[in-house]
Amino acid sequence: MKKISLGLILITACNISFAGTLNTTLLTAPTMAQKGFFVGLGGSYNSVYVQQDLYASGISNVYTSSNTLAAMGQASGDANPFNDTNSTLAPQIQ
Repeated sequence: MKKISLGLILITACNISFAGTLNTTLLTAPTMAQKGFFVGLGGSYNSVYVQQDLYASGISNVYTSSNTLAAMGQASGDANPFNDTNSTLAPQIQ
């Protein structure tokens, strides 16, 4: 395993060291006409299912204008369950 890793490191290092000696004629633009045509078709479909159950509790104190406690209370319980499925389709043409 060590020999393979060392070999890969050497090959990579050699490619990096000789990258500056590339022939620049290989990098020039071709002499043929630069024309083309492209048509693309694609899209996606996503579906999400949401299920939410909620339980809440709260405490409340009510004071008068003279800062006297007038009432106090508490409430707790379940909310209505929320279930929903949302699906989307997104076609794309280029």
